[in-house]
Amino acid sequence: MNRDGYLVDLIKPMQSPPWQKAPEKIGSDPEDLTAVQIEGLDWLQNSPAFEAVAIDKKGEPVRIVAPDPRVWAAHKLWLSRRTDRLKRQRDAAQAEAVGALVAKYLTYLPFDAEQLRLLPRK
Repeated sequence: MNRDGYLVDLIKPMQSPPWQKAPEKIGSDPEDLTAVQIEGLDWLQNSPAFEAVAIDKKGEPVRIVAPDPRVWAAHKLWLSRRTDRLKRQRDAAQAEAVGALVAKYLTYLPFDAEQLRLLPRK
């Protein structure tokens, strides 16, 4: 977290196979963030891309490419129900907020089984 309260988590999917070596940091500085493996992150990597245009503080367009927000909300909800997860309350609040935004403003993205078939059934 920086002095302005901006928090960054550097995350990566679980190693597959687990013995395969992968870098934990982006750079070589020992003070750099270290990536933490998050279970289920492959859901986000394999989800359809969501593209949108936002307007920045100067009034300029900014292209956003991110994982499907429905999949992101489902992943956060799943994380919030894991007893080994320390950030369960934050995950649940984020899942609820994004789910509500999708339901209210992105009605062309339905929360139905066909659209989300890439997620594990449970």
